[in-house]
Order: sequence, then structure tokens, then C-alpha cells
Amino acid sequence: MFSWDGVTFEVPTTWNLSVYKFIKKLTRVEFEDDYTIRLEAEWVRPKGELDVEKVQRRYKLQSQKLTKDAERVESLQDLPPGWVASKYSLAEEQQLVTAIFMEPDSRLFAFFIVYFEPEDKESPEAVIRTICETFVIQEGEIRRWQLYDIDLSTPIDFQLAGTDFQTGLKKMTFSWERRRFMIAFVNLADMVLRKHSKEEWLVRFLNSSRFARSGYFYLKEAGIEFRRRKRHKFGHIEELLRRCTLYKWGCMYDARMNLLIPWVVNYRKPSDMESLKAILINESQQIEV
Repeated sequence: MFSWDGVTFEVPTTWNLSVYKFIKKLTRVEFEDDYTIRLEAEWVRPKGELDVEKVQRRYKLQSQKLTKDAERVESLQDLPPGWVASKYSLAEEQQLVTAIFMEPDSRLFAFFIVYFEPEDKESPEAVIRTICETFVIQEGEIRRWQLYDIDLSTPIDFQLAGTDFQTGLKKMTFSWERRRFMIAFVNLADMVLRKHSKEEWLVRFLNSSRFARSGYFYLKEAGIEFRRRKRHKFGHIEELLRRCTLYKWGCMYDARMNLLIPWVVNYRKPSDMESLKAILINESQQIEV
């Protein structure tokens, strides 16, 4: 299952997120398999009333650029309410499917393009039906993020500010009201912990992440501490501009998933920690603050 910026839907497990963009009110994602792009999706969730005709014209023009040379067009029937989809047969046995979702009261508009090569094993009809049937608009004050080994729920005011998705390490950084929060999901935790204690490894990770440029983390008998450097012009100025000079950190060990989950927050006042209590890992594990 894939959850991102307020929506959830299912894609084949061999497809991986390759691109994401936040453009004003629009969110865009792209998925690839080992060889080529497989899916492009965009969704708009406006605060006010959606200009339906304007949005539909834009995406109709966008899809025409790809489908104008189609040899055959087939409308897909019996889709969930709000969905319209068409399958296009192109030259050299290539196929693509376009799908549009219009939420009944215009709270969200979504547009999908899914690509299929002749050698692909997936059925175009099955893939798009799965997307349509599993598509959910997230409601409430919590946003869920699901991909790779990540299953993370954050308060709605946490805005994704950056990611670093590597083999064995997936890192996400959020901001909220000038505060910053970083969390990572690290595979093969058992191998890591055979070489280092959790505290030793966490110090290495926090310092290598460069999350706190104004200082560094170090290990003492009483635990991990943070010390500011005497001189670090950018690090100190950046903290002062945001008026966030406090740090807190921790690391969870998920034996079932064999994951280490380190986190660190740069915040302003003790009451900010209340926001972190709403964060959930795998729907049930809370960060200990």
C-alpha cells in the first residue's frame, strides 16, 4: 500500500516511488519498475471550491498528447463511484490507461496515467481497478505515509520537507511552525547491533545526518548529549531565525521488522513535545518523548 500527502492507494510491489513534487495545491508522484516509468499521478486538494471545468480541460489536454496516436480506445466499466478510466492500445503493442477521480463534493481531483509494455506481466485492467478500489482520501488530523518499510502517521500540520531513500536507509524530514523533525528507517538492525550498542550507533547516525549543524552529539556514561560548537555561523543563525534551539532524540528497535528507527527534533519549547505524541509507527508504536 502507498500513502502520501493525504491519499492512499495500492500499486504493484515491484513499482517504486521515483519522483515526488509539491506544487502549490498540487501533489505529483511517479513510480518506476526496474526498467522504466510505470505510473504518473497528480492530485489537487483545494481549500476552496475546485474549478472542475478548468482542471478537466488541463488533464484532457495532457492525456491527448500521449493518446492521440492510439489505435484503439476502450472505456473501462464498473469502476467505483467518481472514477472514469480509458485504456489505449498504441503502436508496438504498448498500452496505457488514464483514470480520473472526481470526489463527489469536489474536495479532491486525481489524475493517473499508467504505462504497460508488451512484456509486462500486469494486466492494465487489474492494475487500474486495484488503484481505484483502494483509493482513499485521508481524513482527520493525522496523515499516514506508507512506502518501502515505512508506515508512519504524523499530525496534519507536519509538512514533508525532504527525503533520502537509499537501499537499507529511508529518511524523512518534516517541518511544522518552524520546528524540524527527522525520522529514519534502517534495515538489518540485528547486524548493526552486533557491531555497536544502540546508543553508539545513534550518535554516529545523528552526527552523519547533519541535522544539527550548530553542534554535535556525543556519548557519556549518563547517555547521549548535545554540545554546541563555539563557532558555526550558519548553524547558529539558522536556529536563531527559527527561534528553535532545543533538541531531543531517540531510537526505537522493531525486532519484528528488524528495523532501527532513529528520530530527532529541533524545537522551541517543552510543550512542542505534545505534537510528537501523535506520531505513530506501524499504527501502534509511539515515540517516547
